[in-house]
Formats: sequence, C-alpha cells, structure tokens
Amino acid sequence: MKDIITVPFKVGDTVYKIEDVWYLDSKEPWAFHYEKEVVEFIIRSISISCNSKGNWTKKFRICEIRNGKVIDSQRNVEFDELGKTIFFNKEEAEETLNGGND
Repeated sequence: MKDIITVPFKVGDTVYKIEDVWYLDSKEPWAFHYEKEVVEFIIRSISISCNSKGNWTKKFRICEIRNGKVIDSQRNVEFDELGKTIFFNKEEAEETLNGGND
C-alpha cells in the first residue's frame, strides 16, 4: 500500500512562527536578552523524501518577511511543527504564544 502525504499549504503561502528574537541591551556592552515573538514568514519550498529504510522526511523552507519585504533569513521546518510553533494565521500564533489566555 502506498503512503499518501497531504500538504496543507503551498509555496508562496504566509505562515507565522513563534521565534526567539534577540535584542541588544542599550546600557551595557555585549548584554542582550531574547523574547518570544510571532514572526511572519513565506513558504519558499517543500521537500518530501523517503530514505532507504522507508522513513519519510517532510520539511519546508521559509523566509522571513520584515516590513513587507522578504529577507534572506531561511529556515528549514519539519511538518510536525505545524500547530506547535508554525501557524497559518497570526491570531492563532499569538494565542499559543500567550498560553491560550486571550
């Protein structure tokens, strides 16, 4: 029996990812902190492959969108991150980031 893989998105779709964003602290040199934020990305490619042992690898590559422009900040993301750190709408991502207590 053949495996059927459903892909719930396409290249060019916008997704929102919960990310650690690093900030330099202005008062101390080399001091920094990070905060979790919802960042907008665009899907650039989708990769589905099967190795010789029959294990599927399902990934997609995303690029960050900043100020309405795509920047070259690519990341590979596993399909199983959907609904955990990757979302199809910003509101759902923000709700998850805030612990679902909106």
